[in-house]
Amino acid sequence: MKIYILFVSIIIVLPVEAQINKKTIKPSSWDSLYLFHEQTKKQFDNMLSKEYQKSDTLRTKDSLVITLLSKSGLNLQKIVVSINEKGCEYYVKHTYFNQSELPAYIERYRKTCPKRRVKNIYDKEFIISLYERFVYDKDNNLVLHVDNVSSSVTMKKLYFIDEFGNRQVKRQRIHETDFWK
Repeated sequence: MKIYILFVSIIIVLPVEAQINKKTIKPSSWDSLYLFHEQTKKQFDNMLSKEYQKSDTLRTKDSLVITLLSKSGLNLQKIVVSINEKGCEYYVKHTYFNQSELPAYIERYRKTCPKRRVKNIYDKEFIISLYERFVYDKDNNLVLHVDNVSSSVTMKKLYFIDEFGNRQVKRQRIHETDFWK
């Protein structure tokens, strides 16, 4: 029960909503990339504070799923928390939805267990953060998916219709600082 309350309190404080507004910061360095992610989260927080009505939760032995709903009943955010059997490692995934209830931005992070013990001192635990963003056309067809696959790999996928009417995807590895381009 303590873990459940801890995760609910940690998670509810974090962001919500979906359409990403790229006005001010054009990331070209690690610092500006971090600032842009923070600015995006603030936009989600603002939308949540205006639109949030209620939440729906599902709890199992090792996971928790929280769905935050708008006043009109639309999905604003889904939060999934998984905890390992030792209780020291957890995985959290925040999915923010656009007005059509399609994923617009995803933040994933994992807190790791201490790796080893040397003379009663554990290695430091750390948190890994990864991100995804989605862009749709006017008919809600996915046209762009950028995925920070690991700390060193970011993939950009462009979706399009070829001359024969078939849906195609062009994959491209990009630098992490090009996430918002």
